[in-house]
Amino acid sequence: MRDDARHFVEGETQFHLGELLTEQSHPVTANLSAVAQADPCEAMRLLWAVDRDIPPVLRHPDTVDAARRLAADMARTLERGGRIFFTGCGSTGRLAILLDAAWRRFWREHGRDQRGMRHRVVSVMAGGDYALIRAVEGYEDYQVFGERQVMDAGLCANDLVCAVSEGGETSFVIGTARAGVAAGATAWFVYNNPSEALAGIQRSRAVIEDDRISKVCLATGPMAISGSTRMQATTAEMVFLGSALESVVADMLSAQRGARTALTLGADAKAPDRMADRLTSVIRALGRNENVASAARWALFEREVYGRGGLLTYLADRYALDVLSDTTERSPTFLVPPFVKRGEHGAPSWSYLVTPCEDSMASWRRLLQRDLSDVVWSSDEIAAMVGPELPAAMPQIARDEIARFDISLSGLEGRLRDGRDAVVIAEAGDEFEPADEQTAAGRVLARTRERGARTMVVRFCQTPCAPQVNETEVLSIVIPPWPSALGLGEHVAVKMVMNAVSCLTMTLMGRVLGNCMTWVSPANKKLIDRASRYVAQLSGRPYAEACDALFRAMEYVRLHIAGGQCTPPSVLLAGAALLSGVSVHEAHVMIEESLANGQSAEDLIHSLRKT
Repeated sequence: MRDDARHFVEGETQFHLGELLTEQSHPVTANLSAVAQADPCEAMRLLWAVDRDIPPVLRHPDTVDAARRLAADMARTLERGGRIFFTGCGSTGRLAILLDAAWRRFWREHGRDQRGMRHRVVSVMAGGDYALIRAVEGYEDYQVFGERQVMDAGLCANDLVCAVSEGGETSFVIGTARAGVAAGATAWFVYNNPSEALAGIQRSRAVIEDDRISKVCLATGPMAISGSTRMQATTAEMVFLGSALESVVADMLSAQRGARTALTLGADAKAPDRMADRLTSVIRALGRNENVASAARWALFEREVYGRGGLLTYLADRYALDVLSDTTERSPTFLVPPFVKRGEHGAPSWSYLVTPCEDSMASWRRLLQRDLSDVVWSSDEIAAMVGPELPAAMPQIARDEIARFDISLSGLEGRLRDGRDAVVIAEAGDEFEPADEQTAAGRVLARTRERGARTMVVRFCQTPCAPQVNETEVLSIVIPPWPSALGLGEHVAVKMVMNAVSCLTMTLMGRVLGNCMTWVSPANKKLIDRASRYVAQLSGRPYAEACDALFRAMEYVRLHIAGGQCTPPSVLLAGAALLSGVSVHEAHVMIEESLANGQSAEDLIHSLRKT
């Protein structure tokens, strides 16, 4: 066995997470990849069916009581002049940023921002706003990074830290909770695995057993895509945290401007009591035939674009952050090219986002409702924090580097070449008026048609709309009303739809086998463990043998990427090598030959299992 694999198997047992519910396979979607090839609409129904696991958890009296207590703690924090910190990593980091932006947008749009209320919610994502776009590899593995990042943001005793970890074991997030306790702040820890399942993980047990930290377990079970906690786990967290924050807004508005004004603006003081019922109404609405057909059509459209070597660009404004969260999560999850900076060489991202602004920095401020938040630590500072366990070279994640990801309208440059490419407008109601060529959307559609590229409008609305606008196909996603000053119901619905569409698209492209992300990028310890388990599942070999094969495949892939060459993913390479008893290189040749002959990766694995 390789030394690095042996070290992971024997020395990193705190990152062996296969027993956690969030890492296991959901029986409803166990045959998702086969169903998707036969009936994309049925596959979409299966993906959304798993969301039904969430409302019973949100309806539990303990969960409702916890949401009320969190809201009360938030209100007390604001009353004493403190700030509310939402902290997370990966999908929970993106959730933290979304809650922050929704809060700021509300106070900006509805004025009367007494006491600088707009700035009293703070999001802290592992790696800063840079990680919203591109993963900062290994960053989440260190508690000290979480401690340092919240302290850099000015955490003090008057504040509240709401640390959010889907699995309940993310080191960075646990570090932010520990920092909250050390600073004398109010501390909450929100997670999605049963506490008893986390007892064997020392860092998790230390938080759960700390009486100074309030805990909320939102365990809904396995995800629709095995281990993909950006789906049901993060949805549950979004509804829970958003409902608590919503009730705070409602009480503040009622005190400042009267109950009638609060009601007019959609603020709901009883949001925690109603969160399960409102999510249930969204799940039922999405399950209607018309919505299923629209979402499946959307996934097929994307699959067609990528299958022809095309690039897809989203134009969004109100839902820009929701779209961005999903599109950037596709890179580590399905090993598609990440967003590329201005002036950076590399394969263009299959999907991208632009907003109706002419300047990159202005686009970022509009997206986040604040200035960019970066992390500027020297190599010496990082070495002092983690010592000899120094992670791989950290990317430049300063503010100027983030702005180089150009999400303004100029970000379309080079992405509209010919009929292979496409633009999708994701809009709230008819916010863009794409029929009017004087608007940003109208200009984008006109430019897209001039280049011969394809177009589509996806409209999230409460009643179906016309199926075409100026020869552009319009898909309606009809969602039920959800009174919310923060737009919580819309954000939840858009997230659920985007997650399902992107997962179905990648499943149709062969990047999911059964319900496993076989194209996942093992970029940190948690993902190395997950990928090792996938290899073991594909090959039927013991975990240690699978892990050794994975590390061999990872080295092979790294060398090929460094040389500018493309390879299949590490999981598929390792699994095929074990099943066939050949080297990783020979497995690579075999996979390439099979794909060139029209055989899918799933068919290849099945044939190797038989032999």
